[in-house]
Amino acid sequence: MILRDFCNAYDFKCISLRYFNPIGADPKGRTGPKGRYSANLLTTLFRIMQGQETSFTISGNDWLTRDSTCIRDYIHIYDVAQANLKAIENFDYAFTQKNSHTDLNFIALNIGSGVDVTVREFIYAFENVTGEKIHINYGPRRPGDIGGSYANINLAKRAIHWEPKLSVEEAILDYINWEEKKEKLK
Repeated sequence: MILRDFCNAYDFKCISLRYFNPIGADPKGRTGPKGRYSANLLTTLFRIMQGQETSFTISGNDWLTRDSTCIRDYIHIYDVAQANLKAIENFDYAFTQKNSHTDLNFIALNIGSGVDVTVREFIYAFENVTGEKIHINYGPRRPGDIGGSYANINLAKRAIHWEPKLSVEEAILDYINWEEKKEKLK
């Protein structure tokens, strides 16, 4: 039984938050990612900046996008945390909103920036924030990958009064600050 059916069958109310690509760390430097060996884009670029790797391989440069690289939706982890708080604070209110995207007892909300960013644009943003040049290679598309995916956040704005506040550049800077703070504490 899927969650939606469960909620309706047992008269429970549920808000499901669908996160897109969370990145960054707490802007105040209190916490951040614990693992250093993630394969996500930001972690890999940071390892290149630290000299742990030499280049980044973009999987596919033949997509039907503005620069031929995949489009994704990167959201600052702080905005994700704020979405969770807003979902709790506005839980009852969310179920008073009548629209075609809600059941009586179940609401699924996209939590992303709502901004489409290509992989190449993300790398440019990283280079602009850090002043480091990233050496890029191009490889084949990953099996099963799609050319683009980003969030429509309109329902989250209406239902829980949430919208993201921080940019990709701020997420990159907060991530780097967190990683450097972790290194100093070792």
